[in-house]
Amino acid sequence: MSSNKTIVRILEIISTALSLTWLFVSTIGILLLGIYIIFYSMTEDFEKPYQEGMYFGTGVVTLIVSIILIGTQVYFIRQTKLKIKNHEEQANKEANQN
Repeated sequence: MSSNKTIVRILEIISTALSLTWLFVSTIGILLLGIYIIFYSMTEDFEKPYQEGMYFGTGVVTLIVSIILIGTQVYFIRQTKLKIKNHEEQANKEANQN
């Protein structure tokens, strides 16, 4: 029975690590895209006057979205750590009772 719990625990850790890795990579990609769009809007000469503002606004919105994603990622990491800690405490209590 203990062996099954260990396997499930390892799979939970692997799943969490993969999820966090994907979130990190996608968040960094969005952040870099936002920075690039803002830089592009400042350095490029556009044919129409509204294009610079349009690109700049898109870059700012992209940066805001990436900051929200980073905040969500930090929250998810904290919740995962709390769940793991609670799970370990419960397992220790069960082991002490047996």
